[in-house]
Amino acid sequence: QSLIFLVRDWSFPYEFSYGSDGGARFLEKRLKVSGNQHEELQNVRKHIHSCFSSISCFLLPHPGLKVATNPNFDGKLRGGSRARGYPAGIRLRGIPAPGATALGSLAEIDDEFIKNLKVLIPWLLRPESLDVKEINGNHITCRGLVEYFKVPAAAAAVVCGGDKPFLAPSDLQSKHAELRDEAVRLFRGVKKMGGEEFSRRYLQQLEAEIDELYIQYIKHNDSKN
Repeated sequence: QSLIFLVRDWSFPYEFSYGSDGGARFLEKRLKVSGNQHEELQNVRKHIHSCFSSISCFLLPHPGLKVATNPNFDGKLRGGSRARGYPAGIRLRGIPAPGATALGSLAEIDDEFIKNLKVLIPWLLRPESLDVKEINGNHITCRGLVEYFKVPAAAAAVVCGGDKPFLAPSDLQSKHAELRDEAVRLFRGVKKMGGEEFSRRYLQQLEAEIDELYIQYIKHNDSKN
């Protein structure tokens, strides 16, 4: 998976230029580990590269004072392009292609911002920049991602939820332990930033939520007896 830092209102182009090249050099500086940093910040910097296949940064200028101070500017870009210039298949309504002219409130936006936006959009949306979401090395759809977080609760519901018949307490406890171990295994198998120390509290939170869910299913199961 890829991680992109988009920094807007960048005010130091004389140090790091706008765009992805300046962003790469800026990011390299910011991700350096030093002894005077808090341990948690050091751990994030040490582990972030192992969590993503690529990490990049893009620096955007401020959109301009007219945008920031005009109470009537609503963000809607009126007008459009009169020429083509983006890579094939990439169009953004209201943002003119390179070499095009624009009308309406687009003129209120600083030229330098528009210039870099025309670079950013193709850079983000070109086919080679779009990665398929993965979990545990497997491609996953948006629907699949939602279902991924429903798995522990759904599995418990299959065992004793709804109109399922009464289950012996020992069997319910055994199934709970099995599902709990599976959820912990999935949690440990996913890459996380910050290392073991940082992720431990989230593991404890997961275990607490599963145990709370188990108590609810005990009560639901007992009501059937």
